[in-house]
Amino acid sequence: MHKQGPTIEYHQPLSAAACMLCALYFVILAVLPLIPSQITRVLKPVFLIACVFSSCRRYPMPAAAKVQSVFLIYLFLVLVFHPLTPSAIETYISIFLFGAFFIFASMRVWNAREIRMLLDAVVCSGVIMSAVCIFSNDGLLHASGAQHIHYLNTEMNRNPIAFGIALCALTAAILMLHCPQRHRKHLSAAAFFLCSYSVFALGCRSAFLSYVGGMLVLLLDYICNSGNRRTRFARGVVILLLVVCAAAFALNISAGTYSERLFHMTDDSGRDAIWESARTLIREHPVFGGGYDVWNDVGPDMGTHNTFLLFSIYSGYVGGATVILLLVVAVLELPRRKNWIPLVFVCEPIFHVYTETNLDNYVYLPMVLGYILALYLRTNTGGFCGLYHNGGMVRAHGNDIPDHPNL
Repeated sequence: MHKQGPTIEYHQPLSAAACMLCALYFVILAVLPLIPSQITRVLKPVFLIACVFSSCRRYPMPAAAKVQSVFLIYLFLVLVFHPLTPSAIETYISIFLFGAFFIFASMRVWNAREIRMLLDAVVCSGVIMSAVCIFSNDGLLHASGAQHIHYLNTEMNRNPIAFGIALCALTAAILMLHCPQRHRKHLSAAAFFLCSYSVFALGCRSAFLSYVGGMLVLLLDYICNSGNRRTRFARGVVILLLVVCAAAFALNISAGTYSERLFHMTDDSGRDAIWESARTLIREHPVFGGGYDVWNDVGPDMGTHNTFLLFSIYSGYVGGATVILLLVVAVLELPRRKNWIPLVFVCEPIFHVYTETNLDNYVYLPMVLGYILALYLRTNTGGFCGLYHNGGMVRAHGNDIPDHPNL
């Protein structure tokens, strides 16, 4: 008797929290320069309210969320004893909102339809941002190297744009390699190449390194999960040749452009002097830090360009170490059973913490994506392809396989 294949059920609702999460990603990644900051500041509180008042199943709190909770409690206990200026209060509120956003989003159970919509929103955001950067800046690859570039009649720092597009490029690469739907795979491939060019042309070294690191993790996962040893070897050789060709091509076209700096790793861009100033301030208040305004009052005009140093200045070495612990826990917690796809999204937070000043969108947006995917893949059969089997409720041989079994 012929064995009947899986029967697909497709009745998964979209929650208000999921719609709000997709809107949050789209606004921050695609149209942030055109949205007043007063509007963007309410996105995370609205998302949190939607999570609190919507009925859903929740995972047990991930270890990284526990570290984040401890970090927020410690930060509150330490910082209330420092002077609270208006700018300090605004910064503290922002830090707590980002932390709460990560905790709520990583614990909530998202169904396959919601995850697909979120991934599509991220990829579409990258396409929009890349297209705007290319058409708003004549010869983007050969730009002058000024820190700010044109973005829809506004001037914006190139670094956050590069970090945002890098996240979108990695998401598109995942869909290109693993999505079973042919039309979506082809569209994701086009988005991937467009976003990859934009990340390269923008010349932000830390964003480019996070992109390269994420791609290496993704390609290793693709090779290691390619069936038998012969197939893995063949794919490995082909991918190695493609990587070598891509690197040679990038070196050739970057000669004489701002993007040439991507391959000059010895250029510290003045960060060594800034980091030494930061370490001097930390030594003055090593235990509980000196509060928010210490760097603004004493430090150089530029930011610390290192999140560990910044929070060590704010709250001592314990606060800075907790930031590093958050990333370490995520690296150890996300991959399971040779499935490294969620680990792709930790590369960007690592490089952002190393070279940028704050725990902001480009730390938490990738981390949330990583945990949403990791927890789904860990609790559902079918792997990543199961997301696109019309919704994740698969009836195999008469037995229902729930979309999200309880952990």
